[in-house]
Amino acid sequence: MVAGADRISIGVIDTRPLVAAAMASWLSGDERFHVGSVASPPLDFAACPVPRVCLIGIAEGAWDWESLVVSIRSHWSTIPIVLTLGAAPHRALDAALELGVQGLVCEHGAAEDLPSAIVAVSIGETYLCPTVVNRMANGDACSRASRCASLTGREREILRHLAGGETKREIAALLHLSPKTIDNHTTAIMTKLNIHNRVGLTRFAIREGIFSA
Repeated sequence: MVAGADRISIGVIDTRPLVAAAMASWLSGDERFHVGSVASPPLDFAACPVPRVCLIGIAEGAWDWESLVVSIRSHWSTIPIVLTLGAAPHRALDAALELGVQGLVCEHGAAEDLPSAIVAVSIGETYLCPTVVNRMANGDACSRASRCASLTGREREILRHLAGGETKREIAALLHLSPKTIDNHTTAIMTKLNIHNRVGLTRFAIREGIFSA
């Protein structure tokens, strides 16, 4: 039995009231979770209790979920976000990662993947469901030859952490290195791979098996 204070509080956000209510009811049946609020955008942040995890359901093209994520980030900067996706194109996956979303789960596999995603992001981890990983791994029509051989063991380790969503300062603490050293390694990784943003590094790490959900 999970004590009340240890349950993960969740804020459920969706433009579809019936979907949001059904999701909240389902999650409430899991003793690990407590649904503190159910809302539709735009959010009244003053009226909403601050959750431990924000869960946003998106129907691609139906509404401006990216602005909502930016708004949440400006009000609740430390609250992790999980997105449940329908048939979202690769652009949506890239946009979500660019905006710092920690969890991506496809709706058709939500019953199995969503609880794991919520738990993972609540402790600072990144969670990408297997379908998302497959979409990202197979998304490039012209796959580039593997350049993993150009990376040192330390650079591969740092790349794995970068793909997992950790900040450079967090990686430095984990590896007992200085932030400056991590910054230098990151620059070297980007130069060797000719990839100069975190989304690109994440896609490369997934495709090459350096990072997995």
